[in-house]
Amino acid sequence: MKSLFQKIVITCLCAASLWGCQRKGTSFVEMELKGGQGRTVCLYEISATQGSFFIDSLQLDADSRGRFRFPDDSAKLYALSGQGNANILFLIPLPGEELHLQAAYDSLVATAQMQSQLNSIEHPSPSLVLLAYQKKSENGLKELEKTEKRWTGNYYRVSNRDSLYQACVKQSDSILLGLKQEAKKTCQNNTDNLAPIFIFNKMCGTHPVFDPLQEEDWNFMYSCTLEMQKSMPGNPHVQRMLFNLKRIESARRNEALQQEMDKRKGGKQ
Repeated sequence: MKSLFQKIVITCLCAASLWGCQRKGTSFVEMELKGGQGRTVCLYEISATQGSFFIDSLQLDADSRGRFRFPDDSAKLYALSGQGNANILFLIPLPGEELHLQAAYDSLVATAQMQSQLNSIEHPSPSLVLLAYQKKSENGLKELEKTEKRWTGNYYRVSNRDSLYQACVKQSDSILLGLKQEAKKTCQNNTDNLAPIFIFNKMCGTHPVFDPLQEEDWNFMYSCTLEMQKSMPGNPHVQRMLFNLKRIESARRNEALQQEMDKRKGGKQ
């Protein structure tokens, strides 16, 4: 009887191990990039301390297809780029995830359609979440550029430039506010992966979506990063973000202390 029980336990453990291996298996991305026949695609890793560095490249076949396998299972941020193409697509592959990407070679983000066998309503794939935000960010940038062209294009055509300027500033602020609201929602729903790290570092043209020097933005970033630390303890991206945020807070406190000391000195004089 004992022997049979041991066999059942071993069988269950083996089944659990097999399921664990499936979840920890190698991840990859299958690509079909229209207009990319014979052209090069590069894969980069975004390091927490070294910036981006090259990992691999491939030449798309006659059907514009190619495949990258990601190096390991740990939570990391990757970037896909065509040769000489500033339009970069960022990915956060899950262990064992099979990503299938269809896009135009020269417009990766705007035209991208992606599928994952691990995606669900309850647990969306981080790469698909990131793609949705990248599309909205790119659309926001286009709207900002239109607003700036409206200002520069009409500068010498209107008599009331102050009114035009105020209207353009208001429009720009509205676009950036919409992006920030979307960014907050995305970050709050994805503290179990690296999507918030990408968003915290994301610029919309020359405008940061989050400014850690602003107290409200700092508080939001710090709160999200603490939640990420619970989900991904020891992750270098999360650790680096925490370090930077604490350093900013320390500098802010030192500045406030110095200002208080200066006031006291001025009062004594």
